[in-house]
Amino acid sequence: MTQTNWEEIKGGDLMDMWNGKDSNLQVGASVEGRLEDVKTEQGPNKSNVYVLSTDTKGEDLIGIWGSTVLDGKFQKIAVGKMVKVVFNGRKKGKRGTEYKDFSIFVGIDTPEKEVDALNL
Repeated sequence: MTQTNWEEIKGGDLMDMWNGKDSNLQVGASVEGRLEDVKTEQGPNKSNVYVLSTDTKGEDLIGIWGSTVLDGKFQKIAVGKMVKVVFNGRKKGKRGTEYKDFSIFVGIDTPEKEVDALNL
């Protein structure tokens, strides 16, 4: 019998989660990576999970639980884009309830022609 070498599959349902319900995020905490996937209808609240690859090989995945704030902002970002999410702290909404506020930044791609002209 031949010996088989094995490689662990990372991500999926076992990926690390950022912004989990029980996490104690500090103001200014951030995560960045390439948006790999958007999973819908996840967990007991049927939330979105935004899957970011935080390494160049796409092996280290982290999930970000969606919220009203995040869902509205992530709708504007295509899968494959570089994304940075920053926790701004808890804010009071118009109805007086608290929510977690986030800023989201999207990477600006440099077209290939410009990269060639810059000799990068």
